[in-house]
Amino acid sequence: MAKKKSKPQTKSPKSKEAEVPAAKVSAPAPEITSAKDGSGKYLLLIFIIAFAAHLVLNIHIKTAPTVVIDEGLYTNIARSLAFEGELAFRGQPVNYPYLLYPMLLVPVYLLNNALGGDVFHYIQVLGTLLATSSLIPAYLFAKRFTGSGKKALLSAAAVALMPDMLMGAYAMSESL
Repeated sequence: MAKKKSKPQTKSPKSKEAEVPAAKVSAPAPEITSAKDGSGKYLLLIFIIAFAAHLVLNIHIKTAPTVVIDEGLYTNIARSLAFEGELAFRGQPVNYPYLLYPMLLVPVYLLNNALGGDVFHYIQVLGTLLATSSLIPAYLFAKRFTGSGKKALLSAAAVALMPDMLMGAYAMSESL
């Protein structure tokens, strides 16, 4: 008896679709406030407590600027941008490529000009706000990877307790 050669089976269009791996679709970014677990409210509470505690510590620990190159450079460039509208260091034009932090300090100098007071304390408030705001991405990353609002809150609280949060006391870009 002659064997029949079996033809390779042709697949229907539906089966071809099933064979093709599905395109990787990234999950939507987790929301800060969630109706399910209410962890957003607790994140806000952790943020407010951490900001207040860090601000008190920063102002108490560091009452005056330290003579460091960074603080002098950033504050002089910010003052120049705020009042002369040009990039200068102590009245001399300067070519400085890292302007994000000095540009964030410009409103502080304008606020100080309008309200008076100690510009360094305004800079500390801004630095503390910038450093403490790192709780939010820490929370979002943890929530995305763990899927749990409670674990994400623990991560945010752990970040709030890090000693590096006190970098807001300095007029340096590390708080950013």
